Amino acid sequence: MAGEAWAAEKAAEPDFNSKLYAAHFTGLAGDFETATASFEELLSINSQEPIIYLFYADILEIAGDFARAAGVLDRGLAAARFAGPEIEEGIREKIRRLGEKRKFREAMEDGLPWKDARLFTGTGFVVRTNMPVSYFEPVARRIASLLAAEQEMLAGILGETQRLPPTMSIIILGRFEDHQAFVRERAAEGKPPLVMVPDAYYDPVTREMIIFFDGASDWTKIAHEMVHFLIRELYLENPSSFLDEGLADYIAYKVEKADAKMELIARLNTINFLYDQGQWGFAMDLFTHWENYTRAFQRVSLISNLQSNRRAYLDNYVRYTPVKRMFYLSAWAMTHFFLEGGDERLENFFRQYIAYEKSRGFDDFHTARNYFRTELGEEGIRALDAAWGRYTIGLTYDTV
Repeated sequence: MAGEAWAAEKAAEPDFNSKLYAAHFTGLAGDFETATASFEELLSINSQEPIIYLFYADILEIAGDFARAAGVLDRGLAAARFAGPEIEEGIREKIRRLGEKRKFREAMEDGLPWKDARLFTGTGFVVRTNMPVSYFEPVARRIASLLAAEQEMLAGILGETQRLPPTMSIIILGRFEDHQAFVRERAAEGKPPLVMVPDAYYDPVTREMIIFFDGASDWTKIAHEMVHFLIRELYLENPSSFLDEGLADYIAYKVEKADAKMELIARLNTINFLYDQGQWGFAMDLFTHWENYTRAFQRVSLISNLQSNRRAYLDNYVRYTPVKRMFYLSAWAMTHFFLEGGDERLENFFRQYIAYEKSRGFDDFHTARNYFRTELGEEGIRALDAAWGRYTIGLTYDTV
């Protein structure tokens, strides 16, 4: 009952997510003082919302203030009882990882400046980084393992290919100031600008994988971006957003399931909440979310390319983030259903759709929606809606 009350209270605050994302991205962009004040204001309004503590601790970690981050997470444990045992478990895991991040940060203090970063070669990739060798070696092994596992999964979904992936170029940044230095370096070289916040990215223009590593990074995000690299290098130069993001999430959550436990539980809770509100029953809503995401992404990219107005960028990124999350959620759920839902006809349809994309190249939401409607027909779409809704609300962390 407490969990239901918590969800209802959260849903009753329409501007909550906007304020939360604004505080988070302000901190990610380096304005730690403003972000801290914003998080404290949010907690003064609702001290029982655990996600505030999680986002708040993220910013303090990036700022290198691990003592305050630990204090914020301790406060968050008290609030977790309103969101269920899974959230409490997630906060405890974050506290454990905080110790690993602190040790890494201390090691980086004695490390090389970014301008003196070195090159390391691994199986199928080359890395430029300034992190200590003792940290790099296990990271390199995990990257090699991920690449092999993801290639195998993609072959099972998209088919065997005779193409071999080129050597992946990877940039690993270990400090916030390294990230900022690298952003300036790319700008000086005339390369496409990076998103202002530290994260994991794959740049299809330069074919570079860029990872912000903090000693205990979210490997699900890294795995997700690696799928983008493999799809483009082995199968589709310009995949549709649906196939690109749906497969990237589907595979990343498979190969890094343990690392993604909290995120997966949050996704499943969101699906069930939306279904109870009558907002999740229609599979074709995927294309509405895709359209909204495309337009929001174009606005953010335009402002990012101009690199002139940091406030405008953050404001647009705050609006873009929930739209992006909804599209990614829908694309992942749809991909999961087609591949594991047990409906042979619909799985065959999905594989025909993949062949369709392979044969014609880039596909946008208009033509993809028309393809679904033409190939499935109204009766097929109704059957898809019914089967998809039942399947996705029945997923659990153990079965996902």
